[in-house]
Amino acid sequence: MLSIVPLEAWVGLAGVITGAIISIFGVWLTNKSNLNQLRTQLLHERQSREEDINRERLEELYILVGHWLNGIFSNYITLSMVMKGKLDYNQHLDQIIEKGKDQEHDFKRLEMIMDIYAHNLRPAYELVLEARSETNEISRKHRHAYERGDTDGERFLEPYTKAHLKVGKLGKELQKEIAEHAKNA
Repeated sequence: MLSIVPLEAWVGLAGVITGAIISIFGVWLTNKSNLNQLRTQLLHERQSREEDINRERLEELYILVGHWLNGIFSNYITLSMVMKGKLDYNQHLDQIIEKGKDQEHDFKRLEMIMDIYAHNLRPAYELVLEARSETNEISRKHRHAYERGDTDGERFLEPYTKAHLKVGKLGKELQKEIAEHAKNA
């Protein structure tokens, strides 16, 4: 049977088989290259998406910290008026409750974003918390004095104001760090 088929046919068949093998190899190389390119593209898109999410969370954290600081400042204003004798303690608490209804920040969300997306900013955040604890301690001492009938809160006003200014300063520094991280995200 091999001798019946002319040599030219075998050469042609060998050429077709060789061409098919080269074509299959070319398709395989193209597919491999396309797969590598797709993997690279998907990796890039994933990294880009993660960077966008990180930046968005940092922007949200910046806003939440701003609302949180505004809330602290709002409480400072009313409590300082109690210390000056212009409001009584119940009026101060009523204003806190009223403002709490319109609360523009979720402290739990602030904490969550800080822990998940901005853990490297935690030291600056802890400084704000420590400074806030100082204001809370002064506020607590004033409240106890007030409850005992000592309504002259002037002696608490200066340390309370200094502690509050420290919270504001550290809070603004925290916001600057958040902004820097968001720019670089």
